[in-house]
Amino acid sequence: MESDCIKIRTSIDPQLKKHTLLKGTALAGLGAILLVGSASFMPAAQLKYWGLWIFLFSGLLMAMGLIPYRTLSLLEATPNELILNKNTLLFTQKKKVLLEIPNRSIEQLGFTQRKGIYGLQVRLKKNLPEKIRLLKKHLSKNDFVSFENGVLFFPYFSQKTCCFFSDEFTAVMDEADAANSFP
Repeated sequence: MESDCIKIRTSIDPQLKKHTLLKGTALAGLGAILLVGSASFMPAAQLKYWGLWIFLFSGLLMAMGLIPYRTLSLLEATPNELILNKNTLLFTQKKKVLLEIPNRSIEQLGFTQRKGIYGLQVRLKKNLPEKIRLLKKHLSKNDFVSFENGVLFFPYFSQKTCCFFSDEFTAVMDEADAANSFP
């Protein structure tokens, strides 16, 4: 990568993290109450039949409650990065480049917030001048990227960071246009 690149990192809003923790704790608590309550108050004959199912369902509730918070904590510890240089926009996760988007294929960058999740929205041009390189066989939900109708969404980039990045992208593109207009 070039030395004159601009990097931004994901940042988890403390309110989002707190909300995720409270919601997760409630769900995990419900699972724990179900497990302890059924073990304490159900007769052994019923536990023989329902015990395994109650145990599995309680474990599922606890996992569903705590995994989202754990995911946010891990993302906070090792943030994803967007790197902008003269020619490309790179998306990295755990220091590995997953996605490479040529700047000429990007129509617009901007901040968006939807369904309680905030982040950077990258609108691609309808007819891509250059192809996007996917450096991983496929992107899963765990890669924190979504693609719908020509728009890439990179969650957990703050509004301030997205505005800065969008301004820098505009400057890079203006510089590239100026360089291309003078032979």
